[in-house]
Amino acid sequence: MRVSIVVPTYNRLDQLRLCVEALQSLNYDMDAHEICIVNDGSSDGTREFLNEQVDTIPNLSVIHQENKGVAAARNAGIEATDGEYVFCTDDDCLVPEDWIQRHLRHHRERDIDGVNGRQWPIDMTLVEAFKIAIYWDEHRERSVLTDPNSVVGATTNNLSYRREVFETVGGFDESLRRGSDPEHSKRVLEAGFTILNDPSLRVSHMKRDSLSSFLRNAYRQGKGRAVREEKHGGGDHNPRTNWHYRIRAWQTYIGLVGPLLGWMFPLLALASRASVTLGELSGGW
Repeated sequence: MRVSIVVPTYNRLDQLRLCVEALQSLNYDMDAHEICIVNDGSSDGTREFLNEQVDTIPNLSVIHQENKGVAAARNAGIEATDGEYVFCTDDDCLVPEDWIQRHLRHHRERDIDGVNGRQWPIDMTLVEAFKIAIYWDEHRERSVLTDPNSVVGATTNNLSYRREVFETVGGFDESLRRGSDPEHSKRVLEAGFTILNDPSLRVSHMKRDSLSSFLRNAYRQGKGRAVREEKHGGGDHNPRTNWHYRIRAWQTYIGLVGPLLGWMFPLLALASRASVTLGELSGGW
């Protein structure tokens, strides 16, 4: 079973080094999987590092391109590979050694078109705990995604698809600088494919968001949502606005940071919601 792993990268050389080490430690037949890293115009020594790695890692290929955004980088990697299954992760993630086998087990046993795992922070800060809490449903239990209008969609840090999915719905929308993965999963589900969300299938996330970087990302998320709604029409169904969801999210947050810091949750929620709303109101890119 041939597998293609696609990793876009941009100016994250230190994390990329560790990401490549983890990919080399995969206990899957080297002849049965390929790794394609797409350098999206990095200026921090990534080009030189990757050129060195190609000479020592037999199943590694590298694409260097001008900076076009992460969606274009992923598309370039998908087009340059030929595996029956396409795996996606990010340059700031560390995959476990049995990552491929666990994804493929779901594909084979459940006849699933896509498998989406979760990312888990290496360091559990208040902001990282909040990010997990507000998506507690995705971290709760396995579920098969079929509703294109659900806020739960596939994320590309821990994802695998049959190549047929990309051949049918196309690649990621390169006009979206942010949010190309939920927009793509919406098209995947609209085409009748199924995606399994397995929260026990984790990759380790090296990035730690500060409060300021988290709020910047929330603002960009809002902008991306505005673009998606303009493109597809209508808003996303959002169960996260009901009180039951908020209570469960707060309980999850307390479980991660402890009761003494539980009072931070509503403050972070208010700041996050405000940043998303500002992004939505700004619209466009």
